[in-house]
Amino acid sequence: MKREIVKQLEGFLRGEWVILGIGNRLRGDDGFGSIVAERLGKVTSSERIFDGGVAPENFLGKIAKLNPRSMLILDAVVFDGEPAELRIFTPDDFGEQLTLTHGPTDFKLIKSFLGDVDMRILAANPVSVKFGAKLSPQIDKCIDDVVLTLATILVSR
Repeated sequence: MKREIVKQLEGFLRGEWVILGIGNRLRGDDGFGSIVAERLGKVTSSERIFDGGVAPENFLGKIAKLNPRSMLILDAVVFDGEPAELRIFTPDDFGEQLTLTHGPTDFKLIKSFLGDVDMRILAANPVSVKFGAKLSPQIDKCIDDVVLTLATILVSR
């Protein structure tokens, strides 16, 4: 993972944070966020990491109870970049709704539940999101790198 992204994550995940993974595991690389959240939760045993799958709104009540200052969303996003490239976005980069590989994510809804939470999206550029596809080797390696990096950051807190 690029050092610039690691530094951004280190600065962002301070204080009261939550991580929400989003994605459809039945659509190949679209499962990126969901898989990272699941693996990261097992490694860290943190109650601040949620695997939202294809229905992240189902976790907003639990997340709101934690009163986070910052929220990192993990997801596959198609952007002009290399396969499995990682980038950090803000909701403003996409407008009111971010159309992700599995459908739209409504940041207005998230904000209405969570109030003044600072959100970032750690996005992986998918190789394939076809229904029934397996994870690409590139995204599989990317998942391992992201889990290791985030676990290292979170354990040091």
